[in-house]
Amino acid sequence: MNSFSLCVVFLGSILISGQLYAEQCVEPADILVTDGSKATRDKMASGKAEGQRYIADMEEYLKCLRNTARKEDKLNSNKSAEKQRQADMEHYDAVLKKIEETTQAYNNQISAFKAANPRE
Repeated sequence: MNSFSLCVVFLGSILISGQLYAEQCVEPADILVTDGSKATRDKMASGKAEGQRYIADMEEYLKCLRNTARKEDKLNSNKSAEKQRQADMEHYDAVLKKIEETTQAYNNQISAFKAANPRE
């Protein structure tokens, strides 16, 4: 193999390994749930749309975490990676809990809105 071929193989391996770690999972910023007892119908509707975007963004974040974990598992199948896997699973569970809490908070504010605006 000549030096040019070795260089191409070396650069290719750098690019492939770089791509495995290039996927950056960025957790979406938390949102403020609208106070249903004081909000207008329009504000509640915009809060609903914002909440739906947030949940969709969080689901994409979870997908990214799963993909990254799979890649890491393929590269690090030894026992020392077990702690990282456990930490990843705990973080994943915390993100799921955050989605559930945000959904519940919004549902509570819908109830508050309905109580404050019985005719709407």
